[in-house]
Amino acid sequence: ARRDSIQARGGEYFLAIAPLKHHIYTEFLPDHVRPLNQQYAVRQLYAALDQTELPYIDLHTPLRGFAQQNLPLHLRPRPENYSAQNDLYFRTDHHWTVRAGLIAAQTITDRLITDGFPLQPLDSTTYNISVKPAKGMTLAQIIGTDRPDQDFAQTLHHNWTTKDVPRTDLPIPDRFPYKQNCVRQRMKTDARQRAALPSLFVNRESFGENLIYPLSEQFSSTFFLFDEWKHNLNLPDYDREGGDIYLQLVWEGFLFNLLEVPQDDGKW
Repeated sequence: ARRDSIQARGGEYFLAIAPLKHHIYTEFLPDHVRPLNQQYAVRQLYAALDQTELPYIDLHTPLRGFAQQNLPLHLRPRPENYSAQNDLYFRTDHHWTVRAGLIAAQTITDRLITDGFPLQPLDSTTYNISVKPAKGMTLAQIIGTDRPDQDFAQTLHHNWTTKDVPRTDLPIPDRFPYKQNCVRQRMKTDARQRAALPSLFVNRESFGENLIYPLSEQFSSTFFLFDEWKHNLNLPDYDREGGDIYLQLVWEGFLFNLLEVPQDDGKW
C-alpha cells in the first residue's frame, strides 16, 4: 500500500531499516544470550521481501561487515591501534555515529544508482571524521552512570555543496520533543545540479540524524520528516514537498509502527 501510494504520485518507494546495535556488534553480547531463531526478524523480513517486488535497502550487511573489520576498543587484540572514528554506534547509546551514517548514505546511493537513478557515487574518501572524548550519553544518563570521557563524539567534515533550507513556514507539533529536528531540508547550492539531480523525501526518526548531511549531498533537494516515531506515510507532507524518491528509514526496534496494530496487542 505504501509503495502503490507513492508510485501513484510519480515517485518510487524504498524501505531501509536501521539495525539494532546488537545485530551489528554481536560480539558484545554475554555468553548466556542466545537467539531464539536461526534468523532474527529483519533477516526473515528481507527473505520475504526478496520474493516480492517491494524495494528495500539492506543496511545490516554493510554495517556488520564494517564492524567485523573494525572492532571496537576492548575487542581488538591491540588496543593501541584503536580509533574511535570507526565506531558505528556510541559506546553508551544505541544510536548511529556519523561513520555509520556515512556508510548508510553510501549504501543507499549505490542501491539507487543500481536502480537507474541519475546519481553520482558517494566518494567516502572526500569525508573526514574527527573524534573527541565525550560524556556518557543517553543510556548511561538513564541509569545515572554517565561520567566525563566515557564515550566519543564524531564530527563529519566535507566540502559541502548543499545548504540548510529554513522551513519556518511549517508548524511543529506543540509537544514534539526535538523541535529543531521535526523537519530538515537541504538543497544543492548550484542551480545546474538542482536541475539535473533527483529529489528525495525521507520519513525518519532519530536514526536518520547522522546521514542527513552525506545523503543530502547526492540529491537536488532532500526533505527529512521526523513524525514523532509514528512512521505514518504522511502523504499530505509528501504531496506538498514532492520527491522523486520516498525513503522510509525506520529503526529496527520500531518496525511495528509500519503496521496497523491495535494498542492492546502489545507492540513490544
